[in-house]
Amino acid sequence: MATATEQPDVLTRASAELAEVCGELSRLTSLAAPPLHAVEPESPEHPLFVYGILGGKDVGKTTLINALADALISHEASGIGVGTRVPVVYVHRDDAPYLRGRLDADAALEYEVSVHDREVLRHVALVDLPDFDSKRNLPEHARRAAEFKPFLDAFIWVTTVRKIDHPELLRQMMSVAPKRENFYCVVTFGDEVIASGKDTLEGLRRLCLGKVRQLYFPDFDAGDLFAICTLDRGAYDFPRLTHRLVRRHSPEEIAERRHRSALRAVAANVELVRAHYRLDESLDGLARAICDVPGRFGENLPPGYWGEVADRVSRLDGPYRRQAARLFTHRVWGWPILGALLFPLSSIVSYLGGRLFFESGGRWSDYDQLPEILSVEGLALEVRLRRVAGELHAKFLRLHELFGERLAFGPPGDRACDHWAQLLDQDDRATIDALRERYRAPGFLRRWLVYLPLLWFPLAQPVLENYLRQPDAGWGRLARGTLFTLVSLLSAGYILRSAAVLAVVYTVWLLWFYASSARRVARQR
Repeated sequence: MATATEQPDVLTRASAELAEVCGELSRLTSLAAPPLHAVEPESPEHPLFVYGILGGKDVGKTTLINALADALISHEASGIGVGTRVPVVYVHRDDAPYLRGRLDADAALEYEVSVHDREVLRHVALVDLPDFDSKRNLPEHARRAAEFKPFLDAFIWVTTVRKIDHPELLRQMMSVAPKRENFYCVVTFGDEVIASGKDTLEGLRRLCLGKVRQLYFPDFDAGDLFAICTLDRGAYDFPRLTHRLVRRHSPEEIAERRHRSALRAVAANVELVRAHYRLDESLDGLARAICDVPGRFGENLPPGYWGEVADRVSRLDGPYRRQAARLFTHRVWGWPILGALLFPLSSIVSYLGGRLFFESGGRWSDYDQLPEILSVEGLALEVRLRRVAGELHAKFLRLHELFGERLAFGPPGDRACDHWAQLLDQDDRATIDALRERYRAPGFLRRWLVYLPLLWFPLAQPVLENYLRQPDAGWGRLARGTLFTLVSLLSAGYILRSAAVLAVVYTVWLLWFYASSARRVARQR
């Protein structure tokens, strides 16, 4: 939990971040940033505690204010009416600037200020809130009282023994929703009960405390209830009430007061930003637009469209050839002789393999034709997307007016198509990487199998053929036949014939590798 010293720094940082948010919102909406309230905690030399006096008509609110000031400072209601209509704030002349600085955080707050010079109320402001009425529901009065709630350190509920449990007054008071920790109850006209002998001070306290706990707060502290006579400042609980409200506050209370003041300024700035940029309306519109986007796309780009595009992409010849060639190269690279012959024979293998295993003459061959591939039934992707954008623009015109060019539709250009082609190629590479894992380097016996044609056709086959032609074959004739074959190998004609045979054999071998690689890629696609 942040300490009292750390709290102003936290609020200052929050205010700075809120200013950055305003800058970003102004950039997005082209609206000028609103003037934010300065978040400056009150000076320790000028703490100001504000108490709201709340109650029904004719319960002695103004008399209580005069008694606390020990002078006639209140506005007296003239004529017969509903009493106080607009909150009246009674504040010392020196504290008035600090009061206005705090209340100005809410530009819509209505109030009147009455300044005085009573030293006993220095650093204390008393707010005479609009009267509640036991016979009429006055929602406007309750609203005005609730608007003052963020600026009050405590509510002082002024009532009488007869009105403390009145249902209408109870309902109106609870509509303001005071909190238990900042709620005091003052029962006036206590002398009518005590002086008349109807009950004692302790009995009056117990009666009123029971009603408050039953009707308002079950855990209400008895120390927060005061039975007074406003005409006698020294009688009953009035001295205790004066000490509670009008006293020198501790440094801890002052620090907490400063923190609450700064916190209210930040909260007021947040509300100001929300109202200035109409964030609630904008967020609601964005949420509805996001919910509507899938339906619009579903109408203009139905599943049949994507099925046709996917079928065209799957039948592209270029990616198929590249994948087969990459897998073929990977498989051949670990074999002796075949790896060496790969590049000299690659053009022949590619040509024959392409003729045997791939379709040719199709309308589309590679990813560079994506704009044409994405055009189905004569409607290009750009046209379909413009339809979606136009429908959203017509339905959510308020968002477009607010965010302007930020929501303008930009058709997918060459860069977007190139990016999509790169993504498809990356997917093809991932497919080949997975297939490569299935083909390990050939073992010792399989690698030596490649040397068999090289040993058989130029050497072993001619020697055995000459040996078997001799009618009386023997070891001597075998040796002479071998020597004859070796001599024959040096002839140009024999070398050419052997090279041609070996080229055919290894070409067929490479074609077999290419064919199996192409079939594997076809199954994977």
